[in-house]
Amino acid sequence: MNYVLSIKQLLLRLLLLVFLYQFCRANFYFFNQPLFSNVGAMEFLGGLRFDLSAIFFSNALIIILSSVPGNFKYTPQYQKVLKILFFIINAVFIATNFIDVKYFEFTGKRSTFALITASGMKSDLVRLLPSFLKSYWYLFLLYVVTIA
Repeated sequence: MNYVLSIKQLLLRLLLLVFLYQFCRANFYFFNQPLFSNVGAMEFLGGLRFDLSAIFFSNALIIILSSVPGNFKYTPQYQKVLKILFFIINAVFIATNFIDVKYFEFTGKRSTFALITASGMKSDLVRLLPSFLKSYWYLFLLYVVTIA
């Protein structure tokens, strides 16, 4: 693997994320369609700007590790670590998109980092997770298929 192939692989991974984030946006809209009026293609595509910023911020470490000079990054071990890191980071961020599908229905807004780190939220999340998985099993299944 050379530098050009390494950058091409990074760009393909980021392009895959653009499609996945757009799928998440379509999923969000599908499940919350009655809550929105007069939403057209332009508003939907306008979200691409936010998706791109989220993708680049959440994958900054991957981008740096893929772009750093040196032949060590072409080893199978290094590439495997990059692939695992890419999967874990993006599985977490894509999960938040799926969680927001139902969270929005209850609160009228998307979740934020402050919500997740709020005092007591971690224990509530652990306590409520089995109930949510039972009630919204179809979203969990769709999430698993999406990250697979």
